[in-house]
Amino acid sequence: MNAPSTTPTSADQAGQQEEEILFRARRHKRLRVCIRSTDAGDSYSRVTGLADPAAHGTISSELSRAQAEMFDDEVFETLRSEAKNTTTLNTRSSTDQISVDAVPGQEVVFEMVDTEDVYQEQMNSSVKVSTHANLLAALLRLGMLKIYRTRSQNPSSALGAQPSQKELLTPIIAYLHYQAFCRQLYEILGGFQQTMKRAGMSLEVSKNTGGVTGGLDWEAFLGDDASLTADGQRQSNLKGNVEVLFEQRPFCTILVTVDAHLTIIFSQTMFHSQDIAQLPVFLGQQLRSQVLSLLVDNLKAVPEPVRYHVDEIAGVIKTRPTKVDIGFTLDNPPHLVAQSSRILPVGEGSETAFIVSDERIVKERYTDATGVPFVAWAMERLL
Repeated sequence: MNAPSTTPTSADQAGQQEEEILFRARRHKRLRVCIRSTDAGDSYSRVTGLADPAAHGTISSELSRAQAEMFDDEVFETLRSEAKNTTTLNTRSSTDQISVDAVPGQEVVFEMVDTEDVYQEQMNSSVKVSTHANLLAALLRLGMLKIYRTRSQNPSSALGAQPSQKELLTPIIAYLHYQAFCRQLYEILGGFQQTMKRAGMSLEVSKNTGGVTGGLDWEAFLGDDASLTADGQRQSNLKGNVEVLFEQRPFCTILVTVDAHLTIIFSQTMFHSQDIAQLPVFLGQQLRSQVLSLLVDNLKAVPEPVRYHVDEIAGVIKTRPTKVDIGFTLDNPPHLVAQSSRILPVGEGSETAFIVSDERIVKERYTDATGVPFVAWAMERLL
């Protein structure tokens, strides 16, 4: 019986050759995005293409992973360069980490993490993976591909030691500002929406944004025709608008653009503000005017003619029996407040038709306990 041959076959030789290949300069690190929020904790982007460290990969798979690591490393170094040259941002950096205070209550951390560590964390579900962080990581890598494309079309742009354009970090921060601003806007509108609902009136809020992310213009971000600012820098476009209906009638359109610039368009006026803190007061005033108009429409619909006077600035409507004062308290959420007073006729011969009595009949603050819709309550006192 012949002894088994110990001569290595071609397959054995190929396996031995694979085992002998080493990537000595390889760092085994990948880019990960962490969003640190004061109210929601930490959430991370998922790192794809990882493999079990205990398993032996083929040359092709290892080359693919090494290529992904090199690509992420270039993204990270581009981010570091941009953060260093952007004086308007509060950034901190170390060898493998860049932290940016993006918006109040939120910090974004770009980190190069060991592939073995992050593989174990993702397998054990010991870190929270969020869609928001995944989106930011994807946008960074797509932005880097855009830089590659620009370099290939204009080879001279690749000669400089530092990139002059702000193409990775700046659009990400602008997007985070936009998202934070829109969250505040929707919270304010939501408070007024609940107030109107409790008072038996409708306030419909319809969001219309420039993309599935809530306002990111994908074509401008990824395309070659992105607009340029006055200083020649590339700019990603953010856009969105909010349509608001009061009792099925157009109330206003709120336009939000890049850097959270706000414009509110009403039928007879327009409001510009870069400070969202002014928005609740202004919307409260305009809603009060709409409530007064709604009451006037109801008075006009009464079969018998009704004599009335409206002072929209003061938020007052008067008929012969009573006066109703309307206002908003800007609590959280806001409340609609109404007060009715009895109006007594003056004696004969007086030029003044009405005089307001000091006697207060009722003062109501609308809460969930109020069972009567506001319009019915006010009309009962005005007629």
